[in-house]
Amino acid sequence: MNNRTEKRYHLPFTVLLGTLTVFVALAICEPIFDPDIWYHLTHGNWILSHQAVPRVDYWNLYSTRGELRAYSWLFEVLVATIYRAGSYPLLIDVKIASAVLLAASSYLLFFTTTSNRTYSALFTLALMVGLNDHFALRPQSLTWAYLLLLLAILQSSPKKQSALTYVGIFVIAVLWANSHISPVLGLTTVVLWPITSEKPWRKQVVIFSLIFLFGTLFTPYLGREWLTLLVKMREPAQYTRIYEFGPASLGFTSLRISLAVLVLSLILLFRGGIKRLEVSRLPYGPIALAVMFTALAITSRKFLPQAVIAILALFALLIRDRQENGLALDRKLTQIISENSKVVYLISAAIFSLSLAMAAKLERDPVMWFLVPKDGVNFILNERLPHPVLSQFGIGSYLIFRFSDSDGNPKFRVPVDGRTEVDDPNILRLVLDTEFEGNEWPELLSRTKAETVVWLSRNSFVDKLIQSGEWQIAYKDSDESFGYTVLTRQAP
Repeated sequence: MNNRTEKRYHLPFTVLLGTLTVFVALAICEPIFDPDIWYHLTHGNWILSHQAVPRVDYWNLYSTRGELRAYSWLFEVLVATIYRAGSYPLLIDVKIASAVLLAASSYLLFFTTTSNRTYSALFTLALMVGLNDHFALRPQSLTWAYLLLLLAILQSSPKKQSALTYVGIFVIAVLWANSHISPVLGLTTVVLWPITSEKPWRKQVVIFSLIFLFGTLFTPYLGREWLTLLVKMREPAQYTRIYEFGPASLGFTSLRISLAVLVLSLILLFRGGIKRLEVSRLPYGPIALAVMFTALAITSRKFLPQAVIAILALFALLIRDRQENGLALDRKLTQIISENSKVVYLISAAIFSLSLAMAAKLERDPVMWFLVPKDGVNFILNERLPHPVLSQFGIGSYLIFRFSDSDGNPKFRVPVDGRTEVDDPNILRLVLDTEFEGNEWPELLSRTKAETVVWLSRNSFVDKLIQSGEWQIAYKDSDESFGYTVLTRQAP
């Protein structure tokens, strides 16, 4: 079979996998809901207008943190540019594109590891299901793709590693450092993953680590984001009431998948190296990485995506040399698909048409508006209610966006927003206490000097303000479950 004939032979399977990749990516896409998107848009608008990254914070009224490092500036410029070009429908297209990137990066990793298209498709499906609970239009989602691509590079054999390998690691490090605060996870990956008996891993670890670390210095802040990371490392223990900092539970599909695959990996280990006392065959580094990410995920659910990625990558590595039946199945499936190419093309066309319909539905309703006080803020602005406006932690980001002009310049600043590295820690603590039915709300009002409050209607804080006799309802959404109430101080 010559090269041209071979390509024609594999084409139906390739087309089917491509359409399935797009379909699976769209299946995990929901309308925009992540609260952080609003301050990302504001940062991006400011950067585009001023042609520079911000060095101090302009949006928080009581920020005490000094220098601001917009460590997600690359993502922020991307979403702000797209938003300016076509508003929210185009933003949902960015979310779809990032989901497709995730699925494609996943398939690349698993195919690089196993050379088995059937297994790679199944692993990709498992990963996308695992990421479903966490996927949003946020820079963290991009870093998951970076991690997948980084693992794919590290999976290449020593004979295939060349200057291109080093360039790939460097580029991923640069992208990661300019997209999010977490390149330390990538650095940990390049340190641990190469540690196996089958590679000259010591030299690789040193070279890969230096290249990756060097890449993280190519930022507008010259790598000083590492200093911001030192501050943020304390936050999961400091702000346990913030959703993403809470511990994981079996309610998360990603944790269930991670634990199930971890058990399968242990079974493979006992059937392979450990059972035969061939401990030198054990992939110590990948095991350590999977265990570390799982431990982090159990303590803080924000690490669940990294855990499911590392565990599935480890499992693919373990079955690589134990898949005689799997390769036979892959060849047989390829043959069947090739012999029925017309039917496969029709199925692929149907799947792609369904994907287009799903995308069109998302574009028609691109944002979950019920999660933000859109009408309440409209009322505040139209009626020129007094500032400062106090809000819950999760919607402070939306206030930043609405209280800024199209260039990202603030018209009004807010007491608290969704940026934990910027918020005054004492005020943030009081906000979270008030949100969770605490009794320190009088001190919160005193510290923030709030003149207007916008708060979730069903939260008891609204009733406490009314019962105090010092506050009155200025506006209230009709939805009691997800609606918001705007309150102002009573006239003396």
